[in-house]
Amino acid sequence: MREALLREALGLADSAFEYDSKGATEPPADNDTPDGMARNRRVDVQVFWNDPASTIPVTSTVTSTVTSAVTLPGQTPEAPPSECDALSTPGRLNGAFAMSVDGNSVVDAGARSARGSADRQRCEDVALAREHLRLQYDNLAQTRRLNVSAWPVAVVYGAPVRFRGHANDRPFIERAEVLITQGDPARGFAAVATLPLDKDYGAAWTAPTRAAVRVGNRDFETPQLWCRLRVYDAKGAFDETQALPLTLLDRAPVSDATAPEEDADEQLNAGFGENRLELTNVAVEGGTLTVSGDGIAATDHVAALGMTVPVDANGRFVVQQIVP
Repeated sequence: MREALLREALGLADSAFEYDSKGATEPPADNDTPDGMARNRRVDVQVFWNDPASTIPVTSTVTSTVTSAVTLPGQTPEAPPSECDALSTPGRLNGAFAMSVDGNSVVDAGARSARGSADRQRCEDVALAREHLRLQYDNLAQTRRLNVSAWPVAVVYGAPVRFRGHANDRPFIERAEVLITQGDPARGFAAVATLPLDKDYGAAWTAPTRAAVRVGNRDFETPQLWCRLRVYDAKGAFDETQALPLTLLDRAPVSDATAPEEDADEQLNAGFGENRLELTNVAVEGGTLTVSGDGIAATDHVAALGMTVPVDANGRFVVQQIVP
């Protein structure tokens, strides 16, 4: 009878539907009373469909409804985070028959709070797809990445330098810093500076003047600077990147001296997601959460998983974090 209704009355192929009986294992009410037995005599129908991907680009006027997952700064959500009842617990159905389409109740179901976990998940999936966003969790992947970028890498004596770090295990990190040394393996190294990173893993520093550049008792015509990113957990264990070379010069190359500020940001973001991890001591456990999206307008900015995320020239982004 069920097959006939779905196949013949609705014109569905066998591959387009499935059914299951859970009355004995998942009753919504106590079956020892007449009222409970009446509540347990029910049919739940969930209807899903897949729309073709939209070719209309997302503009700055489009708002994000999945504010608990990804928030675009400066945008006002068109619905609260509880749009899919993610903050409530499952309720009882008031009637004996319930139907939902893409996670939204359309027949009886009593109230929005009566949605089941499958309804909520579908509702969230649809909201994400509407905003060109994707979430993926892999509970087996724990590949950590650690990197640091600097601009400029040809540093003028006494000039400012910017640093930007990237770590994909931030939930396990208590603090982060950039270590700057000078010298080389043959002549030895000397500490120059230790720069704490801000919440966006950024730091700024002014290079020393020529008179101040010494390694031990020796001066160098073109001394080599090196920078490393080091991150610490709450117990003081740390991970560290390979050394990134910086060279001190009397004047900047023409290409660097005339580069606009947006070019500097592009250079600093170039290392986002890349890996130069050399020392590993921080213990991590959990899985990898990936957030990606496309169609982001050039005037918009993306913040996800507690950080500002760079967007490429085609309006696409992707970010990963290992979460407990």
